[in-house]
Amino acid sequence: MKAEEKPELGDRVRDTVTGFVGIYAGCTRWLTGCDRITIEPETLRDGKPGEMASFDETRIELVKKSVVKLKKLAAEVPVERAKGGPMPEPMRRRDPR
Repeated sequence: MKAEEKPELGDRVRDTVTGFVGIYAGCTRWLTGCDRITIEPETLRDGKPGEMASFDETRIELVKKSVVKLKKLAAEVPVERAKGGPMPEPMRRRDPR
């Protein structure tokens, strides 16, 4: 896979071995160095969304860029902090005795 062809979240991708096509929905990095891409199918099966599937990153090819426009990621959205004032008292677990 060429660097300029590397798929990103929201792209339509295909697994080169099985032909499974869908939207790049996520990526996991494993301790062993294996990166897995999770693909969500765009079609319905019996009126329900199909199951997502994960494949090794090396098997994935880009079909079309930016099929799904992404909103800001959670890490980019500012968190609204409490301004102070009365707060609920934290609950304490019962002693296990």
